[in-house]
Amino acid sequence: MCIGPTGAPQSVRRTVLPNNSARIQWNAVNCLDANGPIERYRVFYRLSGAVDGSTVTTTDMMLIIVNLAAGQYSIQVAAENSFGLGPFSDPIFLILLGIALCADEHITSPHHYIFCFFLPEFNVCESGSRCDANARCIDTPGSYICLCNQGYSGSGITCDGKVFEYIEATFFACYLFQWFILM
Repeated sequence: MCIGPTGAPQSVRRTVLPNNSARIQWNAVNCLDANGPIERYRVFYRLSGAVDGSTVTTTDMMLIIVNLAAGQYSIQVAAENSFGLGPFSDPIFLILLGIALCADEHITSPHHYIFCFFLPEFNVCESGSRCDANARCIDTPGSYICLCNQGYSGSGITCDGKVFEYIEATFFACYLFQWFILM
């Protein structure tokens, strides 16, 4: 008898992103409960007090939901194989108080809530960062990350010379030396 998954995705969690968005992530259905290859996931979310919710289908184990209104959301995830849809996970909750800039990836219990407060969106990379001239700046919520460009190494605040070209040249020279010895 062929049936859909008998278990729900594990460890459903959420991260609040800027501009009324949220990233929902989860782990795979327990192998014994999958009943075949998982083809897609359905993420259901509903604003508290709303009659209807929204369902989004994805093949990834992550989904970013955008344009969320302020309020409390209930979020659940289900897996689907070629035979049918499995059960939805226990709900996790998210409370948005407006344009939010906060994150809490570590609370996965359905009985915990995330409260987010208003903070203006501020891009450190556009307004000036301490990144080295040979690094790129990546804006993150409330901060930034500096990563050295390809061929450079360091913290991102300081990036040193073209290390990779030296390594490649050294490897090539050693290879030629070994080739001549074998001849």
